[in-house]
Amino acid sequence: MPTLAKALTAEFGKGFDERNLRHMRGFYQAFPIWNAVRTELSWTHYRTLLRVESGHARQWYMNEAATLNWSTRALERQIGTLYYERLLVSQDRPALKQEAAGNLAPLNKSPREFVRDPVLHGNEQLFASKYSLVLPTEDELRAELDREQALVEAGTCEP
Repeated sequence: MPTLAKALTAEFGKGFDERNLRHMRGFYQAFPIWNAVRTELSWTHYRTLLRVESGHARQWYMNEAATLNWSTRALERQIGTLYYERLLVSQDRPALKQEAAGNLAPLNKSPREFVRDPVLHGNEQLFASKYSLVLPTEDELRAELDREQALVEAGTCEP
């Protein structure tokens, strides 16, 4: 695998390190029929799905993620809470589906909205105005990120 990773990286560039090659191999083993793969999902979705051991569960999560337009964070959440497995044994599926949808609601915010709104689900006692004096502006944050990136590129800082 290390030799193959070096050869592919030399020929095609980034993206063919050993870890990615293992993911690619796992993807092929888990989804050998290429036209059964859902094109609506990203590579990150599929890497997440590779962690699901049961083929039936993996297929179900893949179809639900594509049909319901789950983000990768939502997919990870549903897998982590064993949503599929809980549905199989549930006596009250509608209530479980409602609970699952409620758990995904905070994840439906865009990353920008999520970062800008420090009032997290279940912690309504927090107010953004209380902390506005210590939060950087977008320009200050961008400048700091640019400074960190320059340090990494110069080799003076670990990424």
